[in-house]
Amino acid sequence: MALSSSQERLAAALVAMAGLLTLGVTVGFDMLPAVRAAEHCMPPDAVIRFEFARTAAELAPIFGQCPGPAIAAVDAVNRLDLALYIPAYSAFAALAAVFLGRAVRRPLVLAAIAAALGAAAADLVETTHLLRMTKDLAAAGPLLPVASSAAWMKFALLALNAVLLAVICFTGSPRRPILGGLLLLPAAGTVILAIDLSHSVWLNIGYFAAWTPVLALALWTTIPPKRA
Repeated sequence: MALSSSQERLAAALVAMAGLLTLGVTVGFDMLPAVRAAEHCMPPDAVIRFEFARTAAELAPIFGQCPGPAIAAVDAVNRLDLALYIPAYSAFAALAAVFLGRAVRRPLVLAAIAAALGAAAADLVETTHLLRMTKDLAAAGPLLPVASSAAWMKFALLALNAVLLAVICFTGSPRRPILGGLLLLPAAGTVILAIDLSHSVWLNIGYFAAWTPVLALALWTTIPPKRA
């Protein structure tokens, strides 16, 4: 059953709130005091390299120069991740399916919701393992493959969610081919990341280019229609 106009505006409002919170937390990561204190002695992509590290040797470039501040920085990011970021982005990705699909029970919508919730579950596994590792990096070895696998699962499911949103835009009513094309960019960024972790910036660009128009459309839809 399609959403009514009031239900569509409600879905848009929820997408907008989740999207604004996601954007705010994304900006807030770099403003955390612990992150700013360690920015001089750890690589700018330290957090994502930590997520994908599979051996103890891969931890050295992240924590080698200043282990204390670097650990405090990634822990601060991961605690904020658990508290706000995971709930915000997963709600945005799931609610965007309802908003763009203008329904709840369509198979594509349900699949996109499932992908978003699966990504959140994988992120919870990843982040809790990362927080366990920083308590004793010397003993992190057995936890590294679990965290890394969960990180790849998270990004794969988020990419799948974006692709499903793109299909909804291509096939739904009204059709939104431009937005659909932009929603394919996270999948492209994920492929680039899988080829070379040093190009993680393209993943960030892909999500910014895909999610920002969805947020803008949701904000626009919340505006009530003018009465004659």
